[in-house]
Amino acid sequence: MHTVLGANASSRLFMNLREEKGYTYGAYSSLDARRTAGTFRSTAEGQNAGYRRLTKEFFYELNRIRNEPVSEKEIADAKSYLTGVFPLRLETQEGLVDQLLQIKMFGLPQDYLETYRSQIQAVTIEQVQEVAKKYVRPDEAALVIIGDGAQLLEQVKPYAEDIEFYNTAGKRKEPPAPASYSPEAAAALAGSWSLLIETPLGQSIPATLILSNIGRRLLRESYLGDGKR
Repeated sequence: MHTVLGANASSRLFMNLREEKGYTYGAYSSLDARRTAGTFRSTAEGQNAGYRRLTKEFFYELNRIRNEPVSEKEIADAKSYLTGVFPLRLETQEGLVDQLLQIKMFGLPQDYLETYRSQIQAVTIEQVQEVAKKYVRPDEAALVIIGDGAQLLEQVKPYAEDIEFYNTAGKRKEPPAPASYSPEAAAALAGSWSLLIETPLGQSIPATLILSNIGRRLLRESYLGDGKR
């Protein structure tokens, strides 16, 4: 199920968000299996302004893997991929030790390595959908977004009732005001501003900041005291 959904560059998430929509350079899911509780994540990088459409497609795919049976081709490709990469995990001593450790930690049968590929080939479409419904629960997802809070606030609201904001140090902070544009405010800022820049070494460097109000944006030019841009 994980392989069909987002484990590699031929999975649904990548093909939808990258190849078809062009919203991101890559979209994947990751599965960290643990003895008690692990994590299941889906991730991508995109622009602040495009978060809403990116999230919409994520939830579309998370719901689709639950509600629609995967195709014969998708399950065949996933089996081929998993059985193909499995021997690569055993090529080194480190990889073999890792597999033996997992057998011990998770209480797997002693013949796990010998029967892995046949077990993969035996998985059915119905089993894929069964585990998707059990473990992929979009309505319980925690959304973690890194970006401009003011631009993202309104885009996040359709997907989350409770929204928390943190600074780069991981400390809670107040929600930012929604980003807005005011022609009057922009006009008031336009002009030449004299600045004094304090450096970490205690130096003071004079500078000039020139703001030009053009249409719906401010153009900025900066000059240091020696005339350099």
